Amino acid sequence: MTPGKPYEMKFVDKYGNIEIRLVERPQVISDFFYDSNSIDNNNHGRQYELALEKKWVTQKCYFRLTTTMIGLNVTDTWMLMHHHDLYPLHVKNRYTNSEQKKVPMKPFAGMLSGQLLYMAEELENAERVRLARLKRRTQIENEFSNSDSEMNTEDEDGHGNALDDEMNNKYAMYDDGRGKVVKYCTRVRDFTDGNGNVHGLAKYPVMIGKNNRRRGMVKQCHTCKKLTTCFCVKCMKPLCYSIINKHSRRCFADHIPNR
Repeated sequence: MTPGKPYEMKFVDKYGNIEIRLVERPQVISDFFYDSNSIDNNNHGRQYELALEKKWVTQKCYFRLTTTMIGLNVTDTWMLMHHHDLYPLHVKNRYTNSEQKKVPMKPFAGMLSGQLLYMAEELENAERVRLARLKRRTQIENEFSNSDSEMNTEDEDGHGNALDDEMNNKYAMYDDGRGKVVKYCTRVRDFTDGNGNVHGLAKYPVMIGKNNRRRGMVKQCHTCKKLTTCFCVKCMKPLCYSIINKHSRRCFADHIPNR
């Protein structure tokens, strides 16, 4: 077979020096790797440029395999970023010039590591906030159920007189998802959507402010951004609804799906 151009294999010896070995190969192999060298470029970027195996030296086989998988993912992401041109403009201007058209592997690995650490911290904070909200909501529900049980009375036969059912149907709680819970909201009526889910319409309670003035609590509507005194018990979203036909806003009715 016709001999082709020798292939340069780069190695790093134990002293940190770069060693290049020329490997003879046929012309057909040379032409193939000249036009279709994606696998070769991927291996070169993972083993030579990223070189995690040189940094994370270990004698444990599973950690070694994990290092290889991390290197593969980082290298694939690096090549996809270049293929789809996803880098921001400031990154391109910082790392690319007339001679070098790609962002180097090591700066890219640093940016990727920083983003992963930031996302991990954000997820941890979100989970901590979710657990705190769940704990607070459980406490409020327990307080509300205890207050209802104290108001419940029994008849002469020792059976409940359905006052607890009346309280559950009459009152509701509003939780804005940020730790603020409003109790004893008046439940007006229920609507059933096309999926069989009940969307309860409730009004915020009347608050006593300064100088003992009674003022109705209002929130900004989730849809039209106007002030409203109503909210959905299922969705916990402030929504407009004309109870006594003072206005024509029907944000509550419009948000209920037909199916």
